[in-house]
Amino acid sequence: MKRNSLVQALPLVGWLVLRGATRLCAADPLAVLCLEEADSLRPAYSSFIGGLRQGLARRYPGRINLYTENLDLPRFDRPGYRAEVEAWLRKKYQGVRLDAVVALGDQGSKWVLQMRQEGWADIPVVLIGGLQTNVAPALPSRTTRVEVRLEARQTLELAWRLWPRAKRVVILGATVSGYARVNQQLDAQFQEFTTAHGLELRRLSGLTMAEYRQQAAAIPPDSLIYYLGLSVDAAGVYVGPREALAELGPLLQAPVFVATETYLGHGAAGGACYQFSALGDEVGRLVVAALRDPGSNATNATASAPDCTRVMLDGRQLRRFGIPRGRVPAGADVLFEPPSLWQYHRTVILLVSGALLAQTLTIGGLLLQRRRLRESRERWRLLVAASFEGIAISEQGRLTEVNDQLVEMLGYRREELIGVELASLFSAEHRAQIAAGMAEGRPVRAEHELVRKDGTRLPVAIQGRSGTCHHHHVRFSALRDLTESQRAARELQAHRDQLAHAERVSTLGLLASSLAHELTQPLTASLQNAESAEIILQNHPVRYEEILAIVRDIKANDLRAAKVIASMRALLVRQEVEFKPQDLAAILRETVELVRPDAAQRGVVIREELSASLGRVYGDRVQLQQVVLNLLLNAMQALGAVPAGERTILVRARQHFDGGARVEVTDSGPGLPAASKPHLFEPFFSTKPSGLGIGLAISRRIMESHLGYLGAENNPQGGATFWIELPEVSTL
Repeated sequence: MKRNSLVQALPLVGWLVLRGATRLCAADPLAVLCLEEADSLRPAYSSFIGGLRQGLARRYPGRINLYTENLDLPRFDRPGYRAEVEAWLRKKYQGVRLDAVVALGDQGSKWVLQMRQEGWADIPVVLIGGLQTNVAPALPSRTTRVEVRLEARQTLELAWRLWPRAKRVVILGATVSGYARVNQQLDAQFQEFTTAHGLELRRLSGLTMAEYRQQAAAIPPDSLIYYLGLSVDAAGVYVGPREALAELGPLLQAPVFVATETYLGHGAAGGACYQFSALGDEVGRLVVAALRDPGSNATNATASAPDCTRVMLDGRQLRRFGIPRGRVPAGADVLFEPPSLWQYHRTVILLVSGALLAQTLTIGGLLLQRRRLRESRERWRLLVAASFEGIAISEQGRLTEVNDQLVEMLGYRREELIGVELASLFSAEHRAQIAAGMAEGRPVRAEHELVRKDGTRLPVAIQGRSGTCHHHHVRFSALRDLTESQRAARELQAHRDQLAHAERVSTLGLLASSLAHELTQPLTASLQNAESAEIILQNHPVRYEEILAIVRDIKANDLRAAKVIASMRALLVRQEVEFKPQDLAAILRETVELVRPDAAQRGVVIREELSASLGRVYGDRVQLQQVVLNLLLNAMQALGAVPAGERTILVRARQHFDGGARVEVTDSGPGLPAASKPHLFEPFFSTKPSGLGIGLAISRRIMESHLGYLGAENNPQGGATFWIELPEVSTL
């Protein structure tokens, strides 16, 4: 009659589930009802609910509404109780939408599954520990059954290892009702273990608490005690599984072993403990998976709970029963260990150890510092003595130490230099700058002149830096003799100027024919004008207007010839490089006019596009003209294989984006070979069979000395463009 009364409560669950048939939305709170047939005070249940809540929260992006209901049937399953609970829950959940239901235990699972017949077909249901017999051979759709196995075998094997003197296994208590399948599994494992080891199997259950205390005190020491739990005694008094173990534990003469972690710390020695929080997390995963993909769970399914067993022991119980630590398996978690000496006096130990360590390190550090200081002084002495540069150390501007090289550079004796102001050793025009840098303590790197003892001057490069040595502010200065380097630089510049001059002479040699023609024209015109003037003067009367016109033509032709000769002379004569503001447009026009006769002979048309906004540049006029002349001649030579009438050169000049100037010489030739582009500006590299390969290299060096750049590129439409960039005068 009691079992049949379950049917009376089915309308309640059906009503609750029909309320949750609405499709789950990501923005809505996730509403899950967890229905458990026993009470809510069981430790395993509390651990499971915590894991379920965490599993839902980790996988569902929104808010979680977890409703828990405990029917408490083991204590209150009297006639009419279920109807009363049904009515109360109906009123409690009126208007509440549910998205999933989790049922625990046989009776709870039966209760929930009956509602499938009343329209509860759209909400996922997860059954735990229930209907694992033939009571419900077929599950409805969207129903997942989680099989839970409590492995007593591992705990029994661990107990046999820790307590090998045992002659019997005593099963104390029982699991809660509603988990018949779990009880069957445990019974089978108990029977199998005792048979395999030849042990006696005894059970203590169905007693009042007073009887449990009496029987527990009588259990022999050579026993393995396996505690299943005790919620309600035979008198119907609720005692609680952990509270019962804590009450019976002191009476027992043998260690108690368990299969769940919830009993540790309450009198259990330990075991291969199952973690119900992991089971709750797995159920949370199954619920969210079913809600996110309803089609994946259209049929029923059976899932195995994850293996969440860990060997956990209570160190206090091990010491109580004298269990050696050598029997504890590797990897086991031993809890509730008594504080060690380190834990009791950690602060004192740390302070004493720290003081001893600090003292040892201080003494060792001082000895090491003394040794290093001695070695450092010796290395410093050797370094200063072996340096090729003059070394000066000064304090407050006065020399305290000099090396032999500086003594030799200045011509003084060492005693004469010690105590002398370092700035006084430099030329008068540099003393103030040196003294200011030393007074401010800033790093100095410059070129100045030292005054020797005999009054001669010595160019030096000085590099100085201030620092602290033994709490004294000192100045370290290194002085390098620049006599040889300046002489080598002058010789190198002279060689470069000679090479550039030779390149200009060679370039003018290429223009010799066209320049001769250019000079012949004005000279021939002057001769003809002179002969005409002679004829006019022989006739009477003299026509002065014609004579004046002839004289003007002669003057113009002479000026034209003089201009050509001056341009040639400027390129041929070796002279000092003079940097000053230059009219770039005028240089370009003059250079183009110089090569135009040669271009005419080659059938090359030269066009100019000079921007009106082109500013002045800073440089040497002859060198800039040499670069442009070299680019024009190279462009004309590149047009040798181009058919007549298609040979063109465009000279374009415009203001650059940074205010400087950009000059481009573009030809209509075949362009630059890909293999030669990386080597164009290397010395002695040439694409012409008879070329020396120094023109472009010299031109790039000239542009670099002007803080500019020379580059080359092929044009998309054919031909090549050589370009130069120069900064404007105001940026220099």
